[in-house]
Amino acid sequence: MHAFSEYLAAVASAESLDALDAIAEDAANSDELTNAEYEAVYAAALSRAQDWAPAN
Repeated sequence: MHAFSEYLAAVASAESLDALDAIAEDAANSDELTNAEYEAVYAAALSRAQDWAPAN
């Protein structure tokens, strides 16, 4: 993974919570993202994960 747009595309196409976790972790360790870009990737991953969460 490299550019901001690639992270967002990966989040959009992720097929599991484990995949989202790996993407977010990779983004957190990236030297190529600004803090704001990382936060946007994390927010997108969190939103996607909540879509899959069972309703209580």
